[in-house]
Amino acid sequence: MFKIWVPDLDSPSYFVAVAAVDLGFFKQEGVDIEFVYNTKQGPELMLDGKVDFIGGPAYAATRSFPVWTGQNGVQ
Repeated sequence: MFKIWVPDLDSPSYFVAVAAVDLGFFKQEGVDIEFVYNTKQGPELMLDGKVDFIGGPAYAATRSFPVWTGQNGVQ
């Protein structure tokens, strides 16, 4: 089973993912998926291998790498 994280379930930004899971569109395609939410730790959960996909702003993933400066990994 795949797990997808979204920051909240009532935002229009993530509505498509929420609706697709709730309405069974993934299941119709043979993909078992469930939500992980009510946590602000989505990127960290993905880094730890606890979720497979994250739905959120692109910059959220950088929270998983707090010491990264954005310059070829050099601090």
